[in-house]
Amino acid sequence: MLAPSDAHQVARAEILSGVEQSRLIEQFDTADEMRISALQSVMRARHDVMISALKSEWYSRERRRTVQKIVGDAARRKVAVRELYRCDDLPSWCTPDYLLSAAECGIRVRVTDTKLQELVIVDSQVAFMRTQVGLSREQCLAIWAPPVIKNLQSLISAVWNGASEPVSYLRCPRSEFDEADLQIVNELAGGSKDEVAARRLGISLRTYRRRVAELMSRLDANSRFQAGVHALRDGLLRRGDRDEELSYRYSA
Repeated sequence: MLAPSDAHQVARAEILSGVEQSRLIEQFDTADEMRISALQSVMRARHDVMISALKSEWYSRERRRTVQKIVGDAARRKVAVRELYRCDDLPSWCTPDYLLSAAECGIRVRVTDTKLQELVIVDSQVAFMRTQVGLSREQCLAIWAPPVIKNLQSLISAVWNGASEPVSYLRCPRSEFDEADLQIVNELAGGSKDEVAARRLGISLRTYRRRVAELMSRLDANSRFQAGVHALRDGLLRRGDRDEELSYRYSA
């Protein structure tokens, strides 16, 4: 459970209102204050909640249990709950069992290799964000300004859309692929001819084809087209000018 003082604040304090405060942005003195206010807001969520990057020493086992209850209660109220985590920075509670069972509780989870900020957006009305503004300085904010919230939603949605579903992440984590593998996957998904791809990567045609066969096996693909589909699904394709084309090509 939360410490008595924290639990009291979550249970008794009102959600900060942009109208009541006559402000569109509020700065908190500490990250703890921001997190408690974010939990208050989640407790009253009616439509949707997006949560990202909740790795912190503040989320002890007891506190996380309380957070899970609050988020779980929101999901049971039919609030659309999404949680986004970075693969290199997974919290201790993001075990394989949790990643695979969260959907049963109505919580959608995805894993990305993109660097994330601690962020909670509730009902597209308020965003709570902890952001680094210097080497040793951070800001913890509550934001009600619609244009800012819209931009935050667009950014986090783009990361979400490119992130891996738990099953894909657990079966084929990106960390198992080195840079050379990812270069070949990118060429493969882009439809490059073997000769062109091998020359561009500076390896022999024979080596390139051998690596392609190995990657197809690791991606559990029966064809090069299927390998591209699986690579896109598993978040292995690098960002670039061809993203839109690849997303269209492999969306089927």
